Amino acid sequence: MSVLAVLHPSGEWSLPEVPDGPVSLATTQELVGGLVEVVGTILEHALPEGVEMLMNEEGLLIGLEENVFVPEWTGHTNFGAGFRGPLAFVRFDLETGNHLPLTEGDVEFLRRREIELAALR
Repeated sequence: MSVLAVLHPSGEWSLPEVPDGPVSLATTQELVGGLVEVVGTILEHALPEGVEMLMNEEGLLIGLEENVFVPEWTGHTNFGAGFRGPLAFVRFDLETGNHLPLTEGDVEFLRRREIELAALR
């Protein structure tokens, strides 16, 4: 078994176990609570290379609680607004196009960045 990381609006992290290999769309939808939008990185220095952040595509529309606010982010849907609902972190494989579980190094990196991410609340 492997793990993914989820940052909840409460500030709590969870590390749900997933089978080794590609992470299914159904799994990512369950983690974010609906339709999945790949956000990429919160800030260039906030995530390890190859790790993407996923969020609920309809988070603002359905009134999910704000998770983190990134004024510098200029993505096509948020323009400095907050990211809402649970945020899932997965590894992206450029060769296959699959989302994969995180490595131990990725999880440790996210734990070290927890204070930095908390400052975005």
